[in-house]
Amino acid sequence: MVEITLTHLVYIAFVFGILFLMYSRKDTVLFTLIGLFVVSTFATQSLIGGAQGVFNAVYQAAIGMFIIPILIAVIYAMASMMKETGTDYIMVAPLRGLLGRPMWSFWILGIIMFILSLFFWPTAAAGLVGCILVPVAVAAGMSPIVASLPLAMFGHGGALGGDWVLQGAPTILSKASGLPIGEILSTSTLIVGGTLLVASVVSFFMNLKDMSGAKNPNAGDAKSDGSYENVHKGGTCSVPKASPNAKGFAFLIPIVLFTDVAIMIKNKLIGGDATALLGGTVFLLVIIMCIFEYKAEALPKTTEYLKKGFVFAIEIFTPVFVIAAFFLIGSGEGSVAVFGKGAHGYLIEWGQWVAALGAVNKAVVAIVMAVVASMTGLDGAGFAQLPLVGSLASSLAPAVGANPVPLAVLGQMCTIWTAGALAPWGFLAALAAFCGVSPVEVARRNFIPTMAGFAAGIVITIFLM
Repeated sequence: MVEITLTHLVYIAFVFGILFLMYSRKDTVLFTLIGLFVVSTFATQSLIGGAQGVFNAVYQAAIGMFIIPILIAVIYAMASMMKETGTDYIMVAPLRGLLGRPMWSFWILGIIMFILSLFFWPTAAAGLVGCILVPVAVAAGMSPIVASLPLAMFGHGGALGGDWVLQGAPTILSKASGLPIGEILSTSTLIVGGTLLVASVVSFFMNLKDMSGAKNPNAGDAKSDGSYENVHKGGTCSVPKASPNAKGFAFLIPIVLFTDVAIMIKNKLIGGDATALLGGTVFLLVIIMCIFEYKAEALPKTTEYLKKGFVFAIEIFTPVFVIAAFFLIGSGEGSVAVFGKGAHGYLIEWGQWVAALGAVNKAVVAIVMAVVASMTGLDGAGFAQLPLVGSLASSLAPAVGANPVPLAVLGQMCTIWTAGALAPWGFLAALAAFCGVSPVEVARRNFIPTMAGFAAGIVITIFLM
């Protein structure tokens, strides 16, 4: 049996402290930095080593995943330019004709949101769908609150829960757990796909009564161009003024991005290779769009958009880097990278110790992972917790003779899905503003379908383990 030392006890105490703060919706960065310093000091038996351990752990964590903030930054830069030029509106507006029947609209809105969220951040996708397509569905008879449900479930839940194109979440999970990103992506198809299928079907049948097919009196009136300016009173959307280049951009962008996906599939690109292809392509799109749109002003405008993108990305990933650093020293390889040869992987060894007691099995481990991941996802973001779930998976699964990949994927999905579909102070706040509904009501209606989906995901995970 693994020997539990005082440093192990200190480490696990800070783990529970971080979990408690996450559950309480408190910022964890300060507490995590203190934990890094204390554990590093115990591990090196030196105050100097403790200080060095803090910096080295954050550095090692950041360099392992910095490719993702860069990708998010350039995509955000492109999305900002699309919004300002009206390109985003033109891209999505042709789909309005599909939304004449509310019972079909539920699935159409969800599928469109899913596809857009694979290529853009879900918040940007929610702005597109919420402002352009939801008003049409509402005018045809769908309740605004029901129209918002598939956006949360298919977007931040399903698309970002699997993240097969941008591969941000799988990359962070892979770095934290040491698991192959290819296996994470392929396993996500089964677990996230099964969860999304069950949750969406349950949500659809629970909300059938709000899909009457009669014109909604709260819907905005149609404008001359066929658009709707607001869903109902309190909406935040308006029809943008399109640039002369917007139609060309709206034609170019999806063709280029879908070409990237075809290349990824044909050449079997995953992980860093896929991210580099997509990121480099988006950089080129930003260059082309700035040159054609701003001409002589292209130089400063390009810098302006990229600055916005990097500020946005670093704001998201600052806590991720710090929390990842703490759980990095919980893994064997990560601890060695920070403290040197012979260092302990504290969380891994805790998992081995618990498993040796004979108190856990595959089913219990899967349920515990889902509960812990869901609790930590209540912060409304979901990404900062990925190092935690990755480390837990790599420590608990092998100890009970299970494959850690499905367990890690379950944790990834549960924390991101919870943050996007059940936490009204997170992504739902923006989504609700776009749709003109209450985020608390969206979260309430999502609860039972999400729990049903998670139950399905747990069962699938147990079989795959």
